[in-house]
Amino acid sequence: MIEQIIQDELEKFYPEMIELRRYMHMHPEVSFNEKNTARFIKEYLEKIGITNIKTNVGLNGVVVRIKGQDSSKTIAFRADFDALPINDAKDTPYKSTIPNAMHACGHDGHTTALLATCKVLMDHQEDLPHDVVACNIWSTSLDTTSTWNFRI
Repeated sequence: MIEQIIQDELEKFYPEMIELRRYMHMHPEVSFNEKNTARFIKEYLEKIGITNIKTNVGLNGVVVRIKGQDSSKTIAFRADFDALPINDAKDTPYKSTIPNAMHACGHDGHTTALLATCKVLMDHQEDLPHDVVACNIWSTSLDTTSTWNFRI
């Protein structure tokens, strides 16, 4: 089944997932300012072969559609990608390089998981029973209705 394929493939991509997450962690952008993050996400999605990409969704969001065998149903995955306005005080090689910005609540990990899932789905697109939509948006703005004034 496709679920087992995805699980097996994600394990293979674990080293790349670490690299993606560390890059995101080193280059955080706070809510409503995720321009470089959105560009990084879009470029990665293009690199893995996704062409149906919408950018600037809700401001800086990125939404993609991966076509499956039957477009009558769609499953959606979503991840936050904004950082918090705090300094990264830890001493690691992947420490935030941006003053007063840090992925302190895991959004770098969320986005990494979504990107890795997209990569695996693209590698097995012919096995997808239905379309998949993947969305990267920011959580702070979820409290405002303007975030959802877009169509996928």
